[in-house]
Amino acid sequence: VSFLTLAVMTVLGAVGVLLGGRGVVIPLVTILAVGLVLNLTIFWLERRRGPSRAREWIAHLGNLALITAGLHFSWGLSSPYFPLYLIYIVTGAVQYGRRGAIRCVALSVASLLVLLALGRSLALEPLVRLAVNVGLLLLTGIVAGVLGQRHIDTVRAAERRAEELAVLNEVGRAINARLEMNHLLEEIRRQTGRLMDVSNFYVALLDEETDQLVFPLFYRNGRREEVSSQRHDERFAEHVVRTRKPLLLGCVREEAARLGLEGFDHPCRSWLGVPMIIGEKVVGVITVQSYDRPNVFDNGDAKILQAIASQAATALENARLYQETRRQAETFRVLAEVSRRLTRPTVPEDVLVQLPDLLRPVISFDSYGLYLYQARPVERLYLIATLGLTPEEHKIAEQTALERHPGWVVRNRRTLRVEDTRADDRIHYIRPRSPRSVLYAPLRYEDRCLGAIGLGRFVSPPFSEADERLLQAVADQAAVAVENARLYQQLKERAEQLHQAYEELQALNRRRAEFVQDVSHDLRTPLTFIKSYVELVLQGELGSLTEQQRESLKIVLDKTRLLTQMAEDIIMLEHPQLGPETLMPASLPDLARAALQGAEAAAKNACITLRAEIPDDLPRVWADPRRLMQVFDNLLSNAIKYSPRGGTVTVSIKDIGNALQVAVRDEGIGIPKEAQAHIFERFYQVDPSRSRRFGGVGLGLAIVKEMIEAHGGKAWVESEAGRGSTFYFTVPKREVGREV
Repeated sequence: VSFLTLAVMTVLGAVGVLLGGRGVVIPLVTILAVGLVLNLTIFWLERRRGPSRAREWIAHLGNLALITAGLHFSWGLSSPYFPLYLIYIVTGAVQYGRRGAIRCVALSVASLLVLLALGRSLALEPLVRLAVNVGLLLLTGIVAGVLGQRHIDTVRAAERRAEELAVLNEVGRAINARLEMNHLLEEIRRQTGRLMDVSNFYVALLDEETDQLVFPLFYRNGRREEVSSQRHDERFAEHVVRTRKPLLLGCVREEAARLGLEGFDHPCRSWLGVPMIIGEKVVGVITVQSYDRPNVFDNGDAKILQAIASQAATALENARLYQETRRQAETFRVLAEVSRRLTRPTVPEDVLVQLPDLLRPVISFDSYGLYLYQARPVERLYLIATLGLTPEEHKIAEQTALERHPGWVVRNRRTLRVEDTRADDRIHYIRPRSPRSVLYAPLRYEDRCLGAIGLGRFVSPPFSEADERLLQAVADQAAVAVENARLYQQLKERAEQLHQAYEELQALNRRRAEFVQDVSHDLRTPLTFIKSYVELVLQGELGSLTEQQRESLKIVLDKTRLLTQMAEDIIMLEHPQLGPETLMPASLPDLARAALQGAEAAAKNACITLRAEIPDDLPRVWADPRRLMQVFDNLLSNAIKYSPRGGTVTVSIKDIGNALQVAVRDEGIGIPKEAQAHIFERFYQVDPSRSRRFGGVGLGLAIVKEMIEAHGGKAWVESEAGRGSTFYFTVPKREVGREV
């Protein structure tokens, strides 16, 4: 504007110099110089320091003074400089609109009055010229004012639109860069505040589980407040959610009644709310309001706020998904940690006490209680772990647990979530400091309820369904842990009882072994004496005997030998170890043949055929020949004893690499499957009636097993009832560190 004024003044000044001659040159040049300095200075200051009301008035008055001086030093009201007034008015209107045009017209008329007072006029009467000029100025002012105001409105609208676009771009960049819900909400308010007043601002989100609005961000008069879901203008926000359209209330009282919304005790004066929509789903509402003035917001504000809400909805959904993902990850971590700590052989109370610390990252709560149920002898709930209770409150809570929520949960075996305990008629609280909302989950194990876990909050928000599911999952693991601990304790007590019984049996077994050993030693001497005495009598050393006496003494001798052998067997079983002095290189084939030869008489009496399948090139073994000979004798004796008349008993030996394997096979009655596992036990008899018939007390096979294992081998049986039996044993070919 300053440069436009200078250009016109320069052109008209040059024309005036040409027309006016030398008399006006110096004044006009001076005026032009002053105008140039003034406007360049104003222009420079505007660029460096920005707009200023003081500089604005200096520019107005300075240029008007220069125009007045130019007219005065030229031809007064008839001066060719008069169009400068028109330019002056137009530039004022362009820069300041109607206000600038009116101001410039008034100042121009004042300038003309000054010129009239100075009294310099040429052709026309001064008053007529003044009237014409004033009319022209007024007409110019009106036209310039209208056009200038339109220009300013257009510029301001463009500037506002540019600012809106910049803010929307910044909003999109800023809010999409944040994933923490609280920081995101604050960023939405801060960016919205660049375009409108956000002193009274809130964001309401729709809880999908409860289908209620919650207010995570609420500002009143520039200060953040914590509010519940029951707000005085909640119905406005619900209307926005229901209609999915913005709601602009310039005067709340009148327009709320027109919409059929109820009045409130403390309504605001102006209210603007827009929905946040993701796809087809409304996720919340953004609201600005005024408690002081009506009609604060317009449709432009509604469009801007809706644009912000569209971007905010996406950002909030991303933040919600991010929080949900983090919550799920934290939930899985907590469940894994709970499982790791609780699924131990024992679950001491200190582990259950640690549950609150494990739950806090995923569920906020102020009080905690873990109850264990006892049905007998008296029904009772024990409060074994608490948080947020004094000792006196702990005592009272345990005494009244069955009548309160824990008892209800145990009896019904399902979770209980109470949003407001004051409105819950199922229970009464004995504490003045009762939680506002509670959440209980039963400790369920199979068809039993072992107790309950309870959480409480003194302030909003109430527990959610997600909290309920998580607590039940933890309760299920805790129930398994409690049951495992109970079973472990029972097993521990049972193990202690069994250990004590085992120790007692071991003591009895030692006393039995000592008794048998003592009896065997005590019997061996008199039996040896009886045997020797009977042999002397049979030899006729004490006189002649009749045939009947001789037969009777032979029976006595046989029984004495049997008793003596039994005593020897018992002593041998008590001391089966082999001494180094008894081990030597031995030939299993020679021992087997010797045993077969010794059993020929018994086999012949039983009509049994003995057969040997023994190679001649078998290596020798390192063994106690006397003990191995007894093994052969016991196996052959059993085979002959239980084989039918006309049967065959076969002894075979083969080399199996690191040992020689012996097999004694008969064609007898066989051994049932269930008896084969016990056949080598001491005093075990498959059929006691047969044992009484054939003789024996069940020590022969026990001696076989003990002797073979003492040599480092093993003994076993393969048999099928009615088809005979085969007894096997192995003897190693070499001793450790010594080749045979």
